[in-house]
Amino acid sequence: MINEPSDSDENVRKALAVLTAWLSEGGKFEFGLDQAEQILAEPNGARELCSGLISIAGVLLHENENQTGELPHQALQRLGLKYSEG
Repeated sequence: MINEPSDSDENVRKALAVLTAWLSEGGKFEFGLDQAEQILAEPNGARELCSGLISIAGVLLHENENQTGELPHQALQRLGLKYSEG
């Protein structure tokens, strides 16, 4: 039986394309936003891009935990404090 790529895998690839575009410009947003707009113009593009970005965030949270010992919820709390208003 041949393993077909899943929709989830495709969503992650789309999100990686956006993040790679962003990174290729040194963290400037224009090229990354152009890539995102192309995906968002597709049917279900918003859902697919969000799904891919959430998957990547989850992987990175767990990799961070493995490297630092910081639990995923602790990392989110730390980021929440960093970016909170006030």
